Amino acid sequence: MTGLTVEETDPESWLTREVYANFGLALYMAQVLEHGLVSVAVLTGIRDRLYSTSGEVDTDLVALFLRTIGPNADRDAGPAA
Repeated sequence: MTGLTVEETDPESWLTREVYANFGLALYMAQVLEHGLVSVAVLTGIRDRLYSTSGEVDTDLVALFLRTIGPNADRDAGPAA
């Protein structure tokens, strides 16, 4: 097999790699979830006709992406304050 490198690692180094790999995966999955929640909130607002212009949709998207997942989880689908 070309391009495959096998290297010897001690158990502590292997554990460190595993910890960083799992942290990276968890962070990625949280960001995907957060992006999905923002999309659902805005699409629900569009469906319910809470926006009258595309500028309002853009403004709400920016406002939601500036917030963390905690406040967004409790938010209704209306325009951001």
